[in-house]
Amino acid sequence: MLVLFFVYELKWAESPLLPPSITKNRQIITILTSLFFGWGSFGIWTFYYYSFNLNLRHFSPLWAGSTHFVFVIFGTLAALFVGLFMRKIGPSIVFCMSSVGFTCGCIISSVTPPSQTYWRNSFGMQVILAMGMDLSFPGASIILSDILPMEYQGMSGSLVNTVVNYATSLFLGMGTTVETQVLKHGADTLHGYRSALYLAIGLAGLGFLFSFSYMVEDLWKRHRARMAKNAQAQLEFS
Repeated sequence: MLVLFFVYELKWAESPLLPPSITKNRQIITILTSLFFGWGSFGIWTFYYYSFNLNLRHFSPLWAGSTHFVFVIFGTLAALFVGLFMRKIGPSIVFCMSSVGFTCGCIISSVTPPSQTYWRNSFGMQVILAMGMDLSFPGASIILSDILPMEYQGMSGSLVNTVVNYATSLFLGMGTTVETQVLKHGADTLHGYRSALYLAIGLAGLGFLFSFSYMVEDLWKRHRARMAKNAQAQLEFS
């Protein structure tokens, strides 16, 4: 239905909800696609992180929830990092770093044994995932606001938020389908959880490919702009 929505918006809608400057812009679609896959993987991770701790590690609900204190600390640090260094390193690099965070966090989760102490893989993957969450939203919002025409720049944040919510809902359903089909009502619960996380790794990896391609293109454009500026400065000096 999402595909049909975009087809209708592009071909037949007289007053489209999304302006053509969004639906026909390759760079915007690249960013939104990467965001869609990255947060889809995080939606799967969130559900199976709690399932893993409650059903296999036998944490209490309160202890399972309190383990997210890591996000409070490192999410704050990631937000400060964005505020201090976004202008220096550029939003394309920040956004690509978020894709790395989603991918690595899901990989670590998929290999974590239930018997292992929380302070090893579980602690570390939340440090990395905090980078994925708190770098992706500002990175994507700034990129979209820079690309969009002036009259549409205000919708960049709401568009990012919409994609995030759709992704976490849609791909979680796919993850539970994978778990059900692999498990087939068997006794190996851990194998079913990890199968869903393998889907999350694939989604996050796709998101990384899209964000990396955009980053390379953006860095190349910035390099050419600097070269042209230096050449112009030398010409004026001479």
